[in-house]
Amino acid sequence: MKWVQPEYVAPTTPSGPVRARLAPPPARRGAASPYLTLRALSTKEGEARIQTADGPRTLRRGDRLGEDVVKDVDENVLVLFRPGAPDRPGGDLTVVLRFGPGGQPSVRIYHTEDPTRVAPRQVQ
Repeated sequence: MKWVQPEYVAPTTPSGPVRARLAPPPARRGAASPYLTLRALSTKEGEARIQTADGPRTLRRGDRLGEDVVKDVDENVLVLFRPGAPDRPGGDLTVVLRFGPGGQPSVRIYHTEDPTRVAPRQVQ
């Protein structure tokens, strides 16, 4: 009995520039915009002071921010939860706001269902 291995073929890589689409899909582009107007004044474990369009607010776990409920607060991080609704695709939302220099937020939105769900075409 003799063990035989296939010949190794090195992967080929392109030598020129490669194009990539880095923008978020169009359906999600506007989802983060309400959160981008927020600014962190100070954050610590359990409490965040943020600047909203209505003025400064102090947020703790369980507080409401619009439709969202504050799920967790840590240094430079605010986690919000929004329950799903029949008229809104994507199911429940978890929104993670990470505050950088100057209190500027970066936003990540996680859905429990696919928000870009498309109805299948009818079979004829």
